[in-house]
Amino acid sequence: MAIFTFTILTMVGCSNNPLTSENGNGNGNGNGNGGGSGSETAGIKLNVITSEETDDPSANLSISEAKALLSKIEVENSSGSREINMNSLVVNFNLSGDVKQVIEKSIPEGIYTKIKFQLHKPEDFETVSDPEFKTGTSGNQRFSVIIKGSYNGSAFVYKSRKSVNIVLNFHQPVDIRNNMKNITLLLQKNLWFISNGITLNPNDEDNSDIIDDNIKRSFAKAFKDDDKNGRPDDN
Repeated sequence: MAIFTFTILTMVGCSNNPLTSENGNGNGNGNGNGGGSGSETAGIKLNVITSEETDDPSANLSISEAKALLSKIEVENSSGSREINMNSLVVNFNLSGDVKQVIEKSIPEGIYTKIKFQLHKPEDFETVSDPEFKTGTSGNQRFSVIIKGSYNGSAFVYKSRKSVNIVLNFHQPVDIRNNMKNITLLLQKNLWFISNGITLNPNDEDNSDIIDDNIKRSFAKAFKDDDKNGRPDDN
């Protein structure tokens, strides 16, 4: 099981707020999307944490590295969507179990009900900071997810060639006011290489469609998690 943790931070009346960016991605400008007056700005710190469990010891499948290209990250309330990061962002899943901050952005205060993002296959004209996601301009040389490991003693590098849009409702609405909030996105990586109880060979191209569907399904839940224990808070 892998867990993404989002720390949502509200800063009050600070003109030099380091969370406020000027690039138009997730600016807390009080234009109504978050329901605030503009005098208070909320910010999101996106962190990643993964468990250290072994996926399938009996099949000798282990994962040594996993990363994805995320884009169009947004949170949503009754007024609409608030951009967190629209450009492509390389997310390396820390397999050691340590928390790793990925991005920090500002948003208006408000009550948010869902998060949306895309597992992003780069465009043929797009520049990506990690060259492994784009080895050429053709469709089979651009990737959204890269997973490395071994299966029955043979090394594998699985690369997904699909862009996938994911929408997750929060377990309960998240009220971002003058406080700190944590949102956890639950990623069940044990689903990636299994079908009907059978472990899939990542090196077999015939398994690609199933594995890609499994990756999408593995983004299972999103919920408030102020104690950061990987389970939904009671309130």
